[in-house]
Amino acid sequence: MDLITLIIALSLYQVVRPGSLLQRDDWLYRADERLSAVLEDSLLRAGALLLLILLLLGWTLAELEGWWFGLVPITVAVAMLVWALGHDDYHTELERQLAAKEDNPTATETTNSSATGQQKSSLWMPEEDTFAPDAAALSREHNSLNRRVLYAGYARWFPPVLYFLLFGPAMAVGYRAVSLLAAKEADRSETVYNNIML
Repeated sequence: MDLITLIIALSLYQVVRPGSLLQRDDWLYRADERLSAVLEDSLLRAGALLLLILLLLGWTLAELEGWWFGLVPITVAVAMLVWALGHDDYHTELERQLAAKEDNPTATETTNSSATGQQKSSLWMPEEDTFAPDAAALSREHNSLNRRVLYAGYARWFPPVLYFLLFGPAMAVGYRAVSLLAAKEADRSETVYNNIML
């Protein structure tokens, strides 16, 4: 069942666009705001919310077990995994990076084949005397940006899939919920720090 669920979810994820019903996370932020009236500490609040989510989703999957020959639990698990994969538009970001490299031929020389036909990896850095300083700096900037985009895509899909395969769809949703709450808390802390420093 896990393999079928994973294949369907990854296929559906390619079709679902950001902002659709399976990609909304405002319910999590509303629950966090409601819980903030009771619990002031963000760590306790995140832990309580995670426990509540895991218990609710685990109970839902247990109650739906066997409905319509197992199709209902698979459908719910697919929806959970699609939400857990996140809504960042990785494909658009990657296409934007590739278009930026195509628009600037100097930067693409570092990743294309050399005059002798030898292939170079995207992490290859030219020797300083090969290009002008501006081209070398631009090349380093493109390589750094490529690594960040690739890492962001990897960090978005790998942990939820790993948690799904090891612990089930509820834990994949739990991982995504914790990462969203941690990002929200980091933004809030940065805003408070900026307000204090200004």
